[in-house]
Amino acid sequence: MSAIALDRCIWCVRTHDESPPSKAEHIIGSALGYPRDASGQAFALRSGEVCTDCNNNRLARLDRVLGDKFDLPRMVAGVGDDLKLLRSRWNARAMRDETGRLHLAVNNGPGLFDFEVFGTIPPPRGDGRDVYFDRAANTVEVALGGSPLFSHAVHKMAFEIFTVIAGWEAALSPRLDAVRGFVMHDDGVREVIVASPPAGEEHPYEHRIADNMVLHADDGSVRVAFLACGVFFFVDLSEDQRALDEVKRNIREQRGDENWHWFPNTAGRAFRARFSIHATT
Repeated sequence: MSAIALDRCIWCVRTHDESPPSKAEHIIGSALGYPRDASGQAFALRSGEVCTDCNNNRLARLDRVLGDKFDLPRMVAGVGDDLKLLRSRWNARAMRDETGRLHLAVNNGPGLFDFEVFGTIPPPRGDGRDVYFDRAANTVEVALGGSPLFSHAVHKMAFEIFTVIAGWEAALSPRLDAVRGFVMHDDGVREVIVASPPAGEEHPYEHRIADNMVLHADDGSVRVAFLACGVFFFVDLSEDQRALDEVKRNIREQRGDENWHWFPNTAGRAFRARFSIHATT
């Protein structure tokens, strides 16, 4: 591909002359505790693959969606400088004091409960902002999805992981225009699959990205699998997402209907991700 093609943003496909390049687009945002590569640098696109306009506007908005969904898990893990006191969860409060010690209070219900540090906290109200604490397992559960932009934000991460591993030229392929249209302009509906470790296993907050997590399958699908914020994500970047049904069947054979989900979903099932309070990386 010509040098001109590598002078374009992978999202809006404008040239650098039309929209100046960003110095760095973090694939997993700083608020989430971005992973680092072998050299110690934050895992990011640094060669101009993303323009400043896309980075500072639409992509920043999607990063905030994930920051909001994972607010309590990242506070428990001590990740993200933007969180010192968490009061946005209906039935939970959390803070870190000057020594870095975590103070966490969750009211599982049914009535009001008074906590020494936080005062009165109401019980769960039955929506996606509820938190549940399992004292025996020492884990907290939070709901994923709920936001109309959750799938967009996960596709953003998957597409940029693909860009790092497959290259800038591959990311500019017209075969991926459906992903660009969905993430940037809400074109169409695209699913993501999420999963967490089975009950009884550790549920640490961690990220894991590797070259073998991008697969160009024989059926023409482009499959990206990665671990972000302690949750496993699977995304098919092909236009028709042809791999999803096969992957769902395989997961259902292994797990039944437990510890995995897909978004958007009309089956009425909520997906609650577990996070170990003591197991952080």
